[in-house]
Order: sequence, then structure tokens, then C-alpha cells
Amino acid sequence: MSVTPPKIHLKDGAPARPPPTGTTRQRPDRLPSPVLTTEYRQTRLRLPHRSRGPKRPRGEKGRRRSRWRLLRWLILLPALVVVGALLFGWVQWNRIPRTEELADLPPPGAVETILLVGSDTRSGLQGDEAQFGGSSVEGQRADTIVLMVMPPGRQKATMLSIPRDLRVDVPGRGVGKINGAFNGGPQTMVAAVEKATGLTVNHYIEVNFDGFRELSTAVGGVEVCVDTPVRDKFSGLDLAAGCHLLQGDPALAWVRARHLEKFENGRWRPDPTGDFGRMQRQQEFLQKLMGKMGSPGSLPRLPSISSAGQKAFTIDRGFSYWHALRLATRFAPTPSSKIQFMTLPSEARTISGVSYVVPTQPAAEDLLSLLRSGEVPSTQP
Repeated sequence: MSVTPPKIHLKDGAPARPPPTGTTRQRPDRLPSPVLTTEYRQTRLRLPHRSRGPKRPRGEKGRRRSRWRLLRWLILLPALVVVGALLFGWVQWNRIPRTEELADLPPPGAVETILLVGSDTRSGLQGDEAQFGGSSVEGQRADTIVLMVMPPGRQKATMLSIPRDLRVDVPGRGVGKINGAFNGGPQTMVAAVEKATGLTVNHYIEVNFDGFRELSTAVGGVEVCVDTPVRDKFSGLDLAAGCHLLQGDPALAWVRARHLEKFENGRWRPDPTGDFGRMQRQQEFLQKLMGKMGSPGSLPRLPSISSAGQKAFTIDRGFSYWHALRLATRFAPTPSSKIQFMTLPSEARTISGVSYVVPTQPAAEDLLSLLRSGEVPSTQP
């Protein structure tokens, strides 16, 4: 089919010069680009051209390809998030300060223990903060001593609080209060706990004042409820009756209060539970703190929790990130519900003019025997 090309007019109306004889006529749509008339533009639209045919509707094969592409992204994105979270955790874990590595690691199928020590060192505190608790303290003492005991193959653990004034024969230092062993360093503290309980300590975690204060703030505070107004002039605690969201200094004052007073019948009265009541308050606070740290709602606070953890903790060199991760998955998703808190049965006693706490027998030995055998005690003796 031949088509007679239309006449091409330049802008001034003069006809275009015909091509020389013997040359091939160019297609109109490939001519140099003069300013074309309306007649040519309309004619050009009617020129025959190659057609690709009607657009075929997308078939089943195309739909399958789109679904597979979407499925790949649905699998890839969670995997990238998990890998990123693991990498972030590994970097943050390796920034935690380390102490010397413990020599005793549990063989497969044995009871595993972690010693958690709250240090009363004022290192890192400045000004009035260094006097927190009422007076300056030379050296170091263990303000809180908790032994976490994990039976093999069980998703349960026991957090055993040990009284800080427990009378024990510290290897290489003689008989004294167990909290004084901390002044000899982590290895001496570990040896004292092993002597008192008969359990081998496999890992060591130390928590300091400043880091604990920041950690309680990072999780958004921990709720504490009291029936009557309470105070402690030494720790600075002062709470009205009711529930309070404690973080920072008030949280630290609550767990450290050893001279708690309650306002009852119009006057302030000393708390008769003394140091044992203090250990119970620490257990309750720690349980709620662990619950908040392990909850899905803590994910937006993960960077601040991680930063506070680096300041709060010191761990032994043998405590690897992957081992900590295995423990975390072992007690996930609600670690606080799988950990029970107990106190070593003991009683106050004065020996040679010194106030000590000594184990109450046979209840103390019965509890320790269960823990050493890998059993989970059902109730507090």
C-alpha cells in the first residue's frame, strides 16, 4: 500500500524543495524538523505504522511471579531485622566492662550459676552523689548478693538472696561478713559464696550505683506500692502511701533502704523486718525490672537500655554474648515468670560482740541441697 506524502510547508508558506532525482525519498516522520503545519501533523497521525497488537492481559504466570516476589520480601525483611538485632546486641555486649575470667565452667548437664553482686562503690559518682546513703565509705562492700541457680534442661531458675552480713570463712581472709569479701575483688567474693553455699559459681555480674540508677530510668521506671508512708533518712527514701513509678535516685534509695521507717498510728516506727525486708524489696523490684526489660514494649527503649547496661554491669571474660543469648531465649518470652526468688534461711546473732547473720538449720542446708542436686524448690523454707 503506497501513500502519497503530504506537502510540507515551511513557516513562511514556501513549498519544500523536492528531493534530488535518483535518491530515496525519506519518510515524512524522519524529515528534518521544520515547524510543521497542522495539515502535516494530522496526516502523520494517519500514517501506517507497526502495531504491537492489543495489550495482552496478565495471565496466571504473571500473577504467580508477583506473589512470589511479595513472598520473598515477606521472608527477607524479618530475617534482616533479626540479623540486625543480633549484630546490634553483639556490639553492645562487647562494650560491657570485663573482669577476670572465672576458672570453673559447668560441664554439660550440670547446674549452672551466675553470681549477681550489687556494689556500693562510689566510683563514677561526684559531689553529693558520692555521699549517697548518708556517709562516705572507704573500700568496697557488696550491697546486694544474689545467686542465680539454673538446673540443666529446665526453663526455670532460682534467684537466691544471700544476707550481706552472713558469717562465713572467707578463703585467705578469715571469718567475717560475706559482704566484706568483695573488697578483695571478684575472685574473693566468688570464693566466699562458694564456701557459704557449696555451689560452684560459673559466671559473675557486678552492678554499680550509677548504672542501676540509669537502668531504672531507661526502662521507664518500676512501680512500687506501699500501704503507709515510708522513709529512710540514710538512703533518702521518702514515699507517701500509694503506688509510685520509681526511677533514678528514688529507685536506688528504695532498693538500698536498710533503716526503713513506716508511719503508723501517728508516729514513725522502724521496720521490724530489717535487712530481710530489704532483701524482699530488692527481689520484688528486680523481678519487675526484668519483666519490663523482657517485654515487647521495651523495644523502642532498647538503645537507652543498652547504653545504661554498659554503665551498670561488669561481667567476667568467660561470659560470652552467645551464651547470654542462649540464656535469654531459654527464659523467653517472660523471664520474670520463670524465675522464683528465695532468701537463704538465716537469723541474726551476736558473736564475740559482732552482729552477724547465720544460716538457720536445717532449713538452709535443705534448700541448698535441693539447688545443688538440680531441683527447683517449690516454696521458701
